[in-house]
Amino acid sequence: MRPLLAAFGLLTRLPVRRAFDPADVARATAYFPIVGAAVGGIQLLVLWASSLHRGLLPGFPEIGAPRLPSLAMAVCLAALGIWLTGAIHVDGLADMADGFGGGTSRDDVLVIMRDPRVGSYGAIAITLLLLLKVTCISAVIDRRAAVAPLLAAPILGRWSIVALGRWLPYARSSGGLGAVVSSQEAHRGLAIATAIAALMTFAVAGWQGLHFALATIGVTLTTRRLCQRRLGGFTGDTLGANVELSEAAVWLVAAATLS
Repeated sequence: MRPLLAAFGLLTRLPVRRAFDPADVARATAYFPIVGAAVGGIQLLVLWASSLHRGLLPGFPEIGAPRLPSLAMAVCLAALGIWLTGAIHVDGLADMADGFGGGTSRDDVLVIMRDPRVGSYGAIAITLLLLLKVTCISAVIDRRAAVAPLLAAPILGRWSIVALGRWLPYARSSGGLGAVVSSQEAHRGLAIATAIAALMTFAVAGWQGLHFALATIGVTLTTRRLCQRRLGGFTGDTLGANVELSEAAVWLVAAATLS
């Protein structure tokens, strides 16, 4: 239980005890997909509570139209996801966009990503990401097909943290979530995280989950290539950015394929 609680302490603002041993923190990475399932589950409960049809039963039948307009509901769900995670992943996207957009060398990129201020690249990245996610969520809600991506997107997004941390070395000398994910104990947790993510994604999305998984893997491999070329490794910011991009990719696939 301690590694699982540590995973929630690392990735959310949910009220869990945050004083954990380094070993618990390293082992926590195996349970990151469960954290994603919890985030998606809370969003799903909010959508269910706002729905005219209260028929959420085992097997996850699709929820009816929410009382709010679908676009307003999509904004609320996106905002809830950001609040539950303390905006750490969105902040990572902004920092990565600023660093990769404004930095001319590896050291420049790392320095810019340390800057707490949001620059023009970061602001544009956040704006475009939220527009994409809200538009796709709204479209899928209109089709009453939101259950599967609402759960699969955060599950696969948190899995991508462990995968990217396994596929690249840590680009900084020490500190932060990146140092945890780059540990040997965390690397051993990739198999467990993959099994958990695969089982949960199939449970909520069936074979459609394969499309979601392929989209997530494609985004993560692209991020890996960019980070390898610009930094020679990953940072905590690039992990967070990849979470957001992976979730957006899942929603984009859902909007394009679900009916």
